[in-house]
Amino acid sequence: MERDAQQRRRVEVARMWGPLTRLGLLVAVASAAIDQAAKLWLLYVFDLRARAPVRLTPFLDLVMAWNKGISYGLFQQDGRSGNGCCWRSRLRRWRCSWSGSRAPARG
Repeated sequence: MERDAQQRRRVEVARMWGPLTRLGLLVAVASAAIDQAAKLWLLYVFDLRARAPVRLTPFLDLVMAWNKGISYGLFQQDGRSGNGCCWRSRLRRWRCSWSGSRAPARG
């Protein structure tokens, strides 16, 4: 029984990690690093705050904006609705941890 569980686990891990996994992870990390470096350069070296808006093309400008929410401004914490969603989520997590319930296992 235990040997079958170990075998299934090995198969699941083998499915998750393929021959291109390392390349994919490397590309993801490099993309994130380049993205953050470009943002820091625009903020501190180019000083986008002082120069905004910067016209790149007739239809594309660079402007300074701060996103205080997640997912393109969804659930921003400044307003009542964002604050309410945040507190409801915390309450749900607290109730789940208090009752000892866990997320259902995947089959």
